[in-house]
Amino acid sequence: MEQLKNLTPAECLVLLEESSLTMRDFLKLTLIDLVMKSVFQIETRNSQANPKDPIRKNAYLAAGKNFHQYQAQIHEKLFIEPFRKNPETTFFLRTYVKIVVQNAGDGYTYMRRTIQDNLIFSKYLKTTFWNRLLGRIRLNEHGVRQQQRLREELVVLGKLLAELNDYRRRSEIAERIAPIIGNIFLLYEVDPKFAELIDSVLERASDHHNEISDNGSPTFQVIDFNYYSKTFNSGYDASTRSTTSGNGSCGGGGGCSGCSSCSGCSGCGGCGGCGG
Repeated sequence: MEQLKNLTPAECLVLLEESSLTMRDFLKLTLIDLVMKSVFQIETRNSQANPKDPIRKNAYLAAGKNFHQYQAQIHEKLFIEPFRKNPETTFFLRTYVKIVVQNAGDGYTYMRRTIQDNLIFSKYLKTTFWNRLLGRIRLNEHGVRQQQRLREELVVLGKLLAELNDYRRRSEIAERIAPIIGNIFLLYEVDPKFAELIDSVLERASDHHNEISDNGSPTFQVIDFNYYSKTFNSGYDASTRSTTSGNGSCGGGGGCSGCSSCSGCSGCGGCGGCGG
């Protein structure tokens, strides 16, 4: 599975989706890949205002153990920026997504700048005048070959995950998955029925993280991908619905209820007032 090992989820999406690629999926899989690389970490906490209220599950994002030494690629720098002033900040995940999307600005311009003007991606693309002008993603011959190989590898990966029920193969499968851990979430984009299987593989593979780490492969965080995906989508949709106010606040859509703006309290994480 060389393609899945060498390409980021963002590169894979460009190859698989071409012009049907959405900014939301591009950002969502890039962030989860950074979490898997321990650049960030996600923590979920339960909250309850009073005993009669239902328990709410909230996701927070913080810098991970590899944050300071990680060399971000061009399409990943957008995620690093909110932490630059204060890496100790903790964000509500939904609020953080809104900040990232608003910092990206116009979706068309962002995707054009990030994909078509980026050597990481442009080597796969037909960079004609009209494709650039219209923001179209069309693969060149090299890109088409890479796309076919990638699709074949995803089929192999799906079959591999399906074999996790064989207890005797769990260690072997965990070791094979570790180098491509961020890309297993591509299967969810292919078919959401893989969600439970992905959660299962992360739980089972994490049982072997000490062994994997000893072999020099990356350790990773167990993620409830269904919950992560819904939270990310909620923040993304709220950001695209709202308009940014003149004082830099998050705008509408349920953000920043406890502080005046996203920047005024180091990212709205420390004051605990920007969830919901």
